Amino acid sequence: MTDDPIINEVRKAGKEIAEEADFDIHRLCEILRKREKLSGVVVVDRINK
Repeated sequence: MTDDPIINEVRKAGKEIAEEADFDIHRLCEILRKREKLSGVVVVDRINK
C-alpha cells in the first residue's frame, strides 16, 4: 500500500463495494448504477455523437 491517504481511501471504498457485490461484476455494476441514480449526478453520459 501507498502512504497516500486519498489513494488508500479510494482503494478501501472500492474493496467495500466489491465485497458488497460478492465480487460479482454484474452485481457491482448494478450497485454503482443505483448509487449514481440516487446521487442525481451523471457519472457517464452515453449520448451518441
